[in-house]
Amino acid sequence: MRKAIQRMRGIGAVCAASFDAWIHAPRVAVMGLCVVVYCLLQAEGNARSLQVNGIPVTLTLTEMLFIKLNHGFYEMASLLFLVMVSELPRRIAYQEDMLLRSSKIRWLLGQAAYCVLTVLSMMLCLSALYLLFSWMGGARGLGNAFSETALIEAEQYSQWESLIPLYIRQSTTPWGACLMAAGPMFFFWLSMVLLFLLLGLLGRQMLGPMIYGFLLFFNVAVLVEMFPGGIQTPVSFSTLEAISSRAMGSDSELQLLREALLGYAAACAALMLALMLTVKRADLSFREENRE
Repeated sequence: MRKAIQRMRGIGAVCAASFDAWIHAPRVAVMGLCVVVYCLLQAEGNARSLQVNGIPVTLTLTEMLFIKLNHGFYEMASLLFLVMVSELPRRIAYQEDMLLRSSKIRWLLGQAAYCVLTVLSMMLCLSALYLLFSWMGGARGLGNAFSETALIEAEQYSQWESLIPLYIRQSTTPWGACLMAAGPMFFFWLSMVLLFLLLGLLGRQMLGPMIYGFLLFFNVAVLVEMFPGGIQTPVSFSTLEAISSRAMGSDSELQLLREALLGYAAACAALMLALMLTVKRADLSFREENRE
């Protein structure tokens, strides 16, 4: 038990040190300011655009947050996060000090925990800032029920015009819906940073950001609708909206969500296995100067 606790502390120390270096990096500070401006613009824009048939729709903060998470905060949030985590593992001298005090596997597990922490921090930051700016803009408070259901029952607009899908309103609460929508976004980003870490250990540190930068805007740059059957990329499974749209009215949205999350879990497990095999054979060196 004592050895297990010591190992966990070692993993936690690697994670905490990496996260501390990350949040103090200049590129993260600059991108953090961009995130603040981005959330402010999103909140201001939604205050004007949340309407059906020209009639403004007043939703609770929780419902508005779900709508943003359902779309994955669009591509811009992923692009900002990509720039923040493009250097994995961090090329800082302290990495060698951590390796001397730990084994390669514990160091790797600490890096994986650091990846999870960066993803959670970015998602929490986006959500908190968006809620704050929406509240400052006059949006209603938090709620435990879907106010849109009452608006539809009052015949303000019809079911097919709803901003929140019917299967969501029938199956869970607003906060539960936010967690459901956050799942695909979390795993999409986590698989992204784990791939960055793997390529970084293989000496191809810039290849990961190039791949994901291309994928994020692939649907914009290429007319995928011109191809028979369409083209599926990781972005096609990055948001709850993208996943549920594949149901095509077959009432299987929740099943598709479960399958997508299981697929992401399998992908992350495969990446962790590849990382463990790589780190055992890799000659880890972090003597390069931090390019930031």
